[in-house]
Formats: sequence, structure tokens, C-alpha cells
Amino acid sequence: MLPYCNGTELTVDSPHRDQGRIFGLLYFTIGCCAIPVSSFVLYVFSQPGASQSSCYKLLMITTFLDIVNLWNAAIVAGLSSTFGISYCTPGFWWLYPYGHFFMFSWYIYCASSEVLALNRMLVFAQPEWAAFLFRRRRVWLWLIPVFCYAVVGIFVVDPSMFFVLLPNRGFYMDGKMSVFHIFNNFFKFGFVSICYLTMVGFIVRLRRNNGDNSRVTSQQITLSLQTLGVAILADLTTCGYLAASYFPEEWTISQFSGNIGELEWISLHTGTGLIYLFVNKSVRARLCKLFGLNVVGIATTGFVPTAISKTMHQPERS
Repeated sequence: MLPYCNGTELTVDSPHRDQGRIFGLLYFTIGCCAIPVSSFVLYVFSQPGASQSSCYKLLMITTFLDIVNLWNAAIVAGLSSTFGISYCTPGFWWLYPYGHFFMFSWYIYCASSEVLALNRMLVFAQPEWAAFLFRRRRVWLWLIPVFCYAVVGIFVVDPSMFFVLLPNRGFYMDGKMSVFHIFNNFFKFGFVSICYLTMVGFIVRLRRNNGDNSRVTSQQITLSLQTLGVAILADLTTCGYLAASYFPEEWTISQFSGNIGELEWISLHTGTGLIYLFVNKSVRARLCKLFGLNVVGIATTGFVPTAISKTMHQPERS
């Protein structure tokens, strides 16, 4: 018998059944709204003009993983919580190995976000290195270490770990404490924050040193600030997730700490799509065109160099 199948949290007679049902409907509703937005953003990023850029290739990867994580956190968890389905429910045993898949997807997303942060930092700090590591099809080679990182986390470091969806509480929990999970979340928080702080520092310094003749264009800065916005959102959700897990037990809100953590996870991948939808000029232009709106003033083909150095030749959009 699979673990926890005798526990009340995985049975339909749990006293928390209404809690799971309400939050399940909320997750599912958010997912149904957010996945089409991220799918549209992915479509725009994959267009021939944009996909020539190394940054946009990385954005394609992270946006695709946003969709995968939304499916895991909002749709699967939402339906399971709404209908009280767990891996102990007859016919749904596959939800047990699926718990490994959703964590595998999270690890890949974290590693991809770190690669994107490294790319953005090197474009301003060491453009020659950015050209060497990310130019043209070299971007796709980064999928190899990203994939291997997730494999190591799931099958090597913590092979006995497993994750349980508590449908009557409406959130996932660790069946066993995962050391790699803790390391992953803290390392991503620190590495991404350092990369973007370094990037901002170099942007400011280059602006000051070169003034109006700076080779840092507004388009370059705009695109980098979009990814910075996503990184800030990720840091905030990480902090919120950690804070929720330390609510004192005597507080009434503590019984919803898992739901808050689940919503933090969903909000990260939802907010990413919204940031690109409202800030990225190419996405906004395509959206306006879709609804037949006036797109005057919105650049659709404004390419700029990906780096400050002449060694970089690939284009970027803002």
C-alpha cells in the first residue's frame, strides 16, 4: 500500500473537505486564465524574428516551463482538490509518480531561470563571455545541464523522496524532507538575485561612464528589466512561501499555510505571463493585432544588439 493511504487527509471524510474544494476551484480558475496568457506569450516569443535572439530562446524555455508548472500546480491540484482525488483513490495510483514529475518540472524551471539570469548579467558585465556561451544555437546546449540538474535532484540526491497531494487540504506536501528541494530553493534565490543586482550595477555604471553615447540602448534595458521583474516576483513568492510555513500553530491562518504556499507557486507562473503581456512590446503588438486595435507607437521589429560589445551580433526585441 502506498504511504499515507490510511490517513484522513487522503480520504473523502476528512474534516477539511470544504477547504480543499474551495481552494481547488480557485486553483483551477486561475490556471484556466493563466495558461492561455502564457501560451500566447510563448507563441510570440517563438516567432522567427524574436527567436533569433539568445535571450528570447531562453524566454521560450522558461515560458514553456511556466505552462507546465501551471498545469501541475493549478489544473492537476485544482481538479484533485475539488473532487477529493488522491493517489489512494482507486484508478488514480499514477498521481504518486506524478508527484515526482511536478517536482522534476520545478527543478528544471529553477535551473533555466538561473541560466537566463546568467545570460542577462553577462550581456552587460562580460559581453564576450555572453557571446561565447549563448550565441546562436549554443543556447540550446544549456538544456543538457538543466535537465541533468533535475535528474540528479530527483533520482540521485534524494531518491527516496516523494510528494503527496492532500486533496482535502488543497496543497502538496513533502512525504519525506528533501534536502535537495531546500538547497534548490535557496540557491535559486541567491544566485538569481546576485546576477540581477550585478546586471543593474553594470547598467548604471555604463550609463554614467558613457552618458548619452552609451551603447546600452533603452531596448536592451527594457528587456533585461522585464526578466528582472520576473526575478523579483520569484524572490517575493519564495519569501512568502517560507513565511507561510512558519506561521505559529495557534494562529488560525496557520491551517491555510499550505494553501498560501500553493498560491505563491501559482502566482509566480501566472505573474510571469502577465509581466510579458503588458510590458513586452512585441507581445503587446501581437495582442493588439489579434483584437484589431491600433498598434501605432508599438515596435514590432525593433531589433537591438544583445550585448554592448561588437562581438555580439544577435538581435533582441524589447
